Amino acid sequence: MNMNPLEVKAKQGQGNYTEIIIKIGSTVVGTRFDELIPCHFPIQTSQPVYVEIPPSGSKGSTSSFFAETAASSFPENDYPHSIRFPLYQRQENISLCHWEAFVSDASMALSQVPVIAIAAGALCLEADAVVRKYSVLPVWNDTSSVLVRLAVMQNQLSEASLNPPWQMTVSEGMPLCMGMEQFENNLAAADGNPQSPFELHFTPWLLGARLLGSEGKPIAHRVWQRAWTFDSAEEFFAALRRITGSLRGTVLPKDAA
Repeated sequence: MNMNPLEVKAKQGQGNYTEIIIKIGSTVVGTRFDELIPCHFPIQTSQPVYVEIPPSGSKGSTSSFFAETAASSFPENDYPHSIRFPLYQRQENISLCHWEAFVSDASMALSQVPVIAIAAGALCLEADAVVRKYSVLPVWNDTSSVLVRLAVMQNQLSEASLNPPWQMTVSEGMPLCMGMEQFENNLAAADGNPQSPFELHFTPWLLGARLLGSEGKPIAHRVWQRAWTFDSAEEFFAALRRITGSLRGTVLPKDAA
């Protein structure tokens, strides 16, 4: 087992761009970014639901922000606790030879930037209630992570929903292996709901595509640029284990299997 399968190199490119190469096992992709933006959950709502680290560790309400109109959306600056993600551009496959030759700039500090992130959503059955759960796991260059969870107590999450109660919670910082375990456990209840639609997202999307062996479907989201959807729990958890296993160094990426 590779104890540190995630490796990152970065340097200052032309203009304000930061060039970055991310390697998981033998899978390497290159990309760049010049902007960090607040990231919201990949869900269909009239108002963005930002991935946050609330000071108290959680936030929630019995009245919903989902029913707000787009016109009442707050500026991004009004969410000071949101996690800012790199807006990746020009993603491309990179050879191992290029990885070895790439000289990382020691002055390029990535400690404040989540270099990869996984997101997933599913309907879960809990105590005779239907809960739509979303999980986001940002991962930093030192392989630390946090798990941000959103739970909505309703059969369907849409603009037509009438004030469903919701709860957002965030973990403390933890090693990636522990973060992935909690990420998987948070969605485990969906395994008992075979009718659930399952969603999986990864940024940078090309790295997720390499790990899954499928390019997914383009979506209109600045951070989560692709979506992988599954009709069964078996397919979803197999894909999720493909990603988490690659990050643990215990399985080969799909394109290398």
